[in-house]
Amino acid sequence: MPKSEIDELRIYCVCGQKMRVSSDMFGRPGKCVACRQKLRIPRPEELEPDTHEVYLKDRPEFLRKTKHRPAEASPLAPQVPEPEVVRDDEEEAPRPSVPLDTLEPLRVIASLEHRIAQELAVRERQGDSAARDDTGKEQLLGYRARLKRARGELEEELHQRLMEVAIELAATQEKIAEAGLAVRVGETDFWAYRTQVTKLRRRRDCLERRQENLRGWIAAHDPFLAGGYVHLGFDHIPEEGFRIAFPPEPDESQLLLDGHVAGLRGGLARREAAERKYAEIQRLADDGQLPPAQLEERQAACRAEGTRAKAEIRFVRERLGQLKADYSSDMHSVDAQLDLLRGRLQVGEIDRERFNGIERDLLRTKADLAKACDVVSRALSANTTQDVPHPRGTFIQRLASAGQAGGAPVDAWIAWGAALMMLVCLVLPAVAGMSPVSALRLLGAGSPGAHWLVTGPVLAALALAGLAFIPRPALRGVSYCCLLTVVWIAWAAFAHETGYSPSTLGQYLRDDGLWMVRPATVMFALSLVAVAVAARFALAAIGRIRLELPVAVLAALVAVIAVRTDLGGLLSPRIGLATRPGNVSEDMAAVAVSNPGRRAVYLSSRMRAANAFDYLLERRVGRGSWRDASVPDELETGGLREPYSEAGLPDLVAIPPGESITFWYRLEAGQYRVTLRSSESEHELTETFSQATSEAAPDSSAEDALDPNGGAGPASAGAAGLDVTAGDRVEMEVSGIATSREREPMFSGSVYLPDGTSRQWQGSIGDEVHAEWRIAEFNPEQQTVTLRRETDLLVLRVGERYTLDR
Repeated sequence: MPKSEIDELRIYCVCGQKMRVSSDMFGRPGKCVACRQKLRIPRPEELEPDTHEVYLKDRPEFLRKTKHRPAEASPLAPQVPEPEVVRDDEEEAPRPSVPLDTLEPLRVIASLEHRIAQELAVRERQGDSAARDDTGKEQLLGYRARLKRARGELEEELHQRLMEVAIELAATQEKIAEAGLAVRVGETDFWAYRTQVTKLRRRRDCLERRQENLRGWIAAHDPFLAGGYVHLGFDHIPEEGFRIAFPPEPDESQLLLDGHVAGLRGGLARREAAERKYAEIQRLADDGQLPPAQLEERQAACRAEGTRAKAEIRFVRERLGQLKADYSSDMHSVDAQLDLLRGRLQVGEIDRERFNGIERDLLRTKADLAKACDVVSRALSANTTQDVPHPRGTFIQRLASAGQAGGAPVDAWIAWGAALMMLVCLVLPAVAGMSPVSALRLLGAGSPGAHWLVTGPVLAALALAGLAFIPRPALRGVSYCCLLTVVWIAWAAFAHETGYSPSTLGQYLRDDGLWMVRPATVMFALSLVAVAVAARFALAAIGRIRLELPVAVLAALVAVIAVRTDLGGLLSPRIGLATRPGNVSEDMAAVAVSNPGRRAVYLSSRMRAANAFDYLLERRVGRGSWRDASVPDELETGGLREPYSEAGLPDLVAIPPGESITFWYRLEAGQYRVTLRSSESEHELTETFSQATSEAAPDSSAEDALDPNGGAGPASAGAAGLDVTAGDRVEMEVSGIATSREREPMFSGSVYLPDGTSRQWQGSIGDEVHAEWRIAEFNPEQQTVTLRRETDLLVLRVGERYTLDR
């Protein structure tokens, strides 16, 4: 390469600094004069012919990584300085790099370095007395070596992030330029351009602030400039794994003009506060109220605060100047759009009415931009907080809304659609052909939890519609995910727990095995899928990979599995059975049914659920023949034992978790069997016992007295208490009829036996009520029930007694 070309070579650092390369520096290592990035100056043969500029962001092979001194090397070993690339003579004098925000690891390192420097300086002033304490000095030097390694690792990370930010910033600026060119040549309309360019400018200003911070953090060695001196022990020395925490990005709903004007006002206020504090410290020093050590530290802190405030003011003013240039560029784009619009009108592509509407909007936008430029000009000339203008007026709102894509974002529309789907579920078939609204109206009184069929979807829809108004996409997306998880789990828990309930709604859910594929259920599931889609759009709008949605779906799936499996069997229904025959001191037999589980169980012959068990006490009346004897004489619950006056076992007996119920019987001598059978599974408990009266021991011969044909003899017949002699009368009464549209009618009544006792019965058509008399027919108009035994018929009216023929 000719020497004339060597003299014209310029190197642009990743931080944007332009530097001139002298002829004797080719092939040598160097540093950037601004950010101290280590680099290698290329040799002439490594460059293309006629190369006059080298951009390090495009040529990363010329960047050098920071090398750390080995741990065993002496901290006092001489270091060979590396030459700096000469700054271009055309560039102005560099301004000092001051961080705008605080990086906590850098603040800790700078504070500990400052402390070590002070302690070493004290030892140096003390002379020989301190020199004899070699142990303390060696410890300080060791701490300083560790801090130097930590700072080296931190600076390496900062240089890497600075290069990344510089590359992204350059790409963002290119996109802004391309968008401006596209709008001026008519490839895109002005409103789409404003929507695109507003996001790009906001991102550009965020990257500019990050770049300013990174440069300041690299150059900051003063703890007061790094965020303020903190008193820490040497055990706080950072070791590794530095994490660069940038300030949060500005809210997308905030106008850049508002943010920069507020930043200027805050910077001026900080500068004024620092000046007042410095004057106060100086007054105290003049009065002799501050010792020299405190005076020096406080003055250094005030000077650093003032320097950082000035750096903030300078940065914000630069951003305001750029914003003013952006507004001017937008006004030129409006003029270009108007020229193109007039041309389209002349060739007849648009009509006059549409032209007038678009022209009116463009001219109003241009006027708003001119007002915004005036506000920026007044802000740039402000030197005190009182001089900073307050952007007001409807033009500010129009400028803010001009950068939004047609009002509400896509995810909000999806969320509102999902909320509407949840409300539509209320009028679609859900359970047994009934909609949630119809089920609530029909079952509300008998099912206390039935209102959740309507309340749940309404609350979920209202919450979802409200979340769609959250302005920040990230927060909106996270809120969608949380709502999705909560609603999904609540829905699964409600359906699962209702299936265990003895209420009418629970019975309907158990009887209707297809409720999961009913239109209302399918619609509600689709609405939850729409919520997930809305969350995906909201999180995708911030341009980063987010794990909120997969975590929410996984959490909901795990929770639903836990609910469906009763927390892995922890809440599964359990039941225990124990019997105690009567003895000499107590001639009553006891049957104890306990609930050792964590869910209520029910004894019922009608309820069909996993926690419902059919209870049956039977007496043996022959070889392989048993007869029902389930009617108790007394019941014991909660330690309270009371006589049972009803003629039959209650239709539903609830046993809470951890409690039990005991049935007491006055039984005649014989062999008995107790059975607990689950209505939904094959789970069954059986206990057998022999009962003897207090006057005599159990007589197996009497118990097993059978006729030659295997039937019960006179002894067993008398024990059963159901056979009658000639001339005895048995009366039957129907006391109640229960009918519904979806289920077959149920009947209840009483059988009055010759010995003066009675027995309650319940059944439906086809069931036996007494001595082979079965329910054959029901007349809803006459409210009569027909009983049949072989060829005999008997018509019963409700509330009237009838004699049964033997």
